[in-house]
Amino acid sequence: MVGANEYYGLRRDEKRKRLEPLLKKYADRIQVHSWKIDMDALHDAAEFSKALFSRVKSDSFTCDFKEYVGIDQWTDRCAFEVEVQGELNQAPKLRYNVPYLIRSVKDPHLYLCADTSGSYKETFFGYMFYARVNRASKFMFLKAGARQVKGDIDDGQEVELTLCDESGSAIARVQRYEDDGSTLMVSKYGEHDDFSVENNAYLQYIQE
Repeated sequence: MVGANEYYGLRRDEKRKRLEPLLKKYADRIQVHSWKIDMDALHDAAEFSKALFSRVKSDSFTCDFKEYVGIDQWTDRCAFEVEVQGELNQAPKLRYNVPYLIRSVKDPHLYLCADTSGSYKETFFGYMFYARVNRASKFMFLKAGARQVKGDIDDGQEVELTLCDESGSAIARVQRYEDDGSTLMVSKYGEHDDFSVENNAYLQYIQE
């Protein structure tokens, strides 16, 4: 849960194609920066942007931009689960600063993924999508305002969802796209003015 009646979820929007405007905005930025260098740099950036659009809109990523991971008031496809080791007769809990694969409860074959292949030269870019486990990314939960904290995460705690690299280290935060306030993207630590806004959430355990 994020705010009042707002939830993370696996989404599909046939009309708005949420990720397309974000990619266009990013492509404009890297091409403007390249144009300031020379025409060859501009051409390279334009070709890179074209290839990125083709990749992201493909069926293996977003199905023509119709699929995305976002924050909305819809509660469908908003429950997620991870595999944890717990003690007998004790309810399992997630832990801070531990990498996890995160999958949908309703669609257990679908996992949260982050694609950062669109990063260009020194400019980092990443967005969220969903796919099968062989393409899943690892994420960890950090305590909001105290990222170094370790231990169990209690119900209702404010957390920061973070993308991990292959070594299990946090490299980027999951944030909202600034223009629609819904579509989730990945913002590298230390980066500013990357079209994202903060997106802390409150962890709620589902009791079965």
